[in-house]
Amino acid sequence: MRLSVVIPTRNRPEKLEKCLAAIAAARNVSVFECCVCDSSQDPELRQQVEAVVEKFPFARYFHHDGKNAAAARNFCVKSATGDVLVTIDDDVYIEPDSIKLLYDYYAGLEDRQCIVCGQVKFGNSFSAPVVMRPIGYGRSALNGEAFDFVVSAFLLYPRSVALRCPWNERIKSSEDRMMGAMWRNAGIRMHFLPAAKAVHDEELNTYDVAHQRSHIYANLFDAIFTRKSFYWCICFEFLGFAAGAKTYFRNRREALIYIKSWYLGHTDFVRDWGYLKVLANAKPQ
Repeated sequence: MRLSVVIPTRNRPEKLEKCLAAIAAARNVSVFECCVCDSSQDPELRQQVEAVVEKFPFARYFHHDGKNAAAARNFCVKSATGDVLVTIDDDVYIEPDSIKLLYDYYAGLEDRQCIVCGQVKFGNSFSAPVVMRPIGYGRSALNGEAFDFVVSAFLLYPRSVALRCPWNERIKSSEDRMMGAMWRNAGIRMHFLPAAKAVHDEELNTYDVAHQRSHIYANLFDAIFTRKSFYWCICFEFLGFAAGAKTYFRNRREALIYIKSWYLGHTDFVRDWGYLKVLANAKPQ
């Protein structure tokens, strides 16, 4: 199986260079192609990103006009030629043997229509599989427990799955949550391999209250299309709203933004209903 490493990037040449340096070390352990998919719009930044890629002979540069990380990942999938893909965010720095560990684990599976996720360190914390609760928010999965989603900054999956189940380009955040629901809906099993390690840049992005717009959108997709459960839909709607309100209703301004974001998440979901039905019908080949 041919292996491609794909990196979506935007406006961050310094982080990308560090990311590629880590990948260069991994090429001493594994053989793979590397595709950098740049969505920088500023001409000067675009030139800087391209110059960084030119420092690494094993990497190929592609430019696209994607609007978000989901669009960048979809473009990366179409640009790569490998049968198996490893996607790495441009602010994630892998350990030298991590790609080989992911690939070897995947190659040993009987069912290869699956996702294999590495472990990412965020400051003093480590990513872990997440199980959704009826209150609309998740908890860490127990050892051996089936989980609903995981951080997608460093993962492996077959290109056929990536083409069949594209990232939802209409969602601005909650990509991990959304894709977890989509993969489960398509019968694609997720695996978590903590031995395959990577470090996320210390500049950790945190979501503000407006993030609830995409959070409820992903929850609705999960309840209606993946679980097909009226019970989960009601729980996510009412218990989820109450759980978020406990956090955001302490401040009047945040309370108003929370209510607006909750409303917009629903209107986005209704707007995308036809599109989401198509995504929901995706099945692994």
